[in-house]
Amino acid sequence: MDKKRIAFLSIFLFLAVNVVALSNAIEGYYGQEDERVYGAVIVALISTGLATTAFFIWKGTTK
Repeated sequence: MDKKRIAFLSIFLFLAVNVVALSNAIEGYYGQEDERVYGAVIVALISTGLATTAFFIWKGTTK
């Protein structure tokens, strides 16, 4: 696979991880489980950063 396709697929992978992490953060917030909220938010922030990086890689490649 070329670089553009890998970056495009990784964007969807990182966004899926982000959705799951944020849903866990919301469930932890309503259940008042602070450790679960903090862990899920950290995972969501990391996956957002990786999706953004993958987007710029995808957008920067020409083909």
